[in-house]
Amino acid sequence: MNHDEVLMLAEQRPPALPVPMFPLVSQITAGISGVWVLGGESDVGKTTFTEGHFFDKGANAGIMACHDSGLRERARDYMSVFQDSDEFRAHVGALPVRRALIVIDHIQLEAERSSSGGDSFHQIDGVMKVAIDWSNAGHIVLVLSQVPRNFYGRAPTKSVFKGRSSLEAGATIGAALWRPEKGNDDLLQFVVVKPRYIPKPKVAVNLVREGWCLREVGLVPVGEEREARSPRRKKHRYEIVLDRAYGEAQVTTNTAIVRAFQRAEKVSERTAQSRVKECITLKFIQPIEDGDDKGKYRRVGEREGVSPSASGSGS
Repeated sequence: MNHDEVLMLAEQRPPALPVPMFPLVSQITAGISGVWVLGGESDVGKTTFTEGHFFDKGANAGIMACHDSGLRERARDYMSVFQDSDEFRAHVGALPVRRALIVIDHIQLEAERSSSGGDSFHQIDGVMKVAIDWSNAGHIVLVLSQVPRNFYGRAPTKSVFKGRSSLEAGATIGAALWRPEKGNDDLLQFVVVKPRYIPKPKVAVNLVREGWCLREVGLVPVGEEREARSPRRKKHRYEIVLDRAYGEAQVTTNTAIVRAFQRAEKVSERTAQSRVKECITLKFIQPIEDGDDKGKYRRVGEREGVSPSASGSGS
């Protein structure tokens, strides 16, 4: 494409749409378009936020009660739900030219279905590529994402999404739902962690859960919220070394881990290699056995109930 063709496609790109249930979210994001990635811990309300469906009678009744009586009829006419990935993609491919809202709930599960027994995290890149293709065809794509366990109760950043950097890299809006107040499960916050076409909002949206309904209650400056962490256990000494080896990444090499232990503990390479094996046993890291990252190690979320002296010997 030449320069003029790019400008013409940009001008013809469908405009962002408001989110009727959440006008404040619409305000800080300039409306929904392209690919949105929404992260959050389990049961925080991601599916409820998207007005999704559960395979549970009571949950569905609760969500539908938040809307007007015509929702069921509109859903019959315009909504389809799939559990089979191939059927889902074939359905989207056959959609008419008119714009559709496509929800992937959630991307880690969709990637696992596509992995054929391989490294499911590696498949996230492929799912995001498909989502971007759907967006380029004019559809709106809303991707729901899990977050690593060590992000539970923490103010979200753009590395909050579980798996691959393609999640934030491919998002038009990367956002998160989290609970900003410890012990208050009914207060949620919608935070934009990565925008593409707008400046990063300096405010977040507070929402209150009322049964199965989410209701906006106001804007709050980002950074003034309190972290909702439970009292944290003291880290195992190996985890402190792994923090240095991994930094913000979730995948690194054996060499990087060995060198981190050599520097931290002033030990031989052989002893450092034994530390790597102990980290695997403690489930602090996990070897990757296939895909582009084969031979590397993935960081696993913090392991509860491990005392600082639970494993490892001096050298």
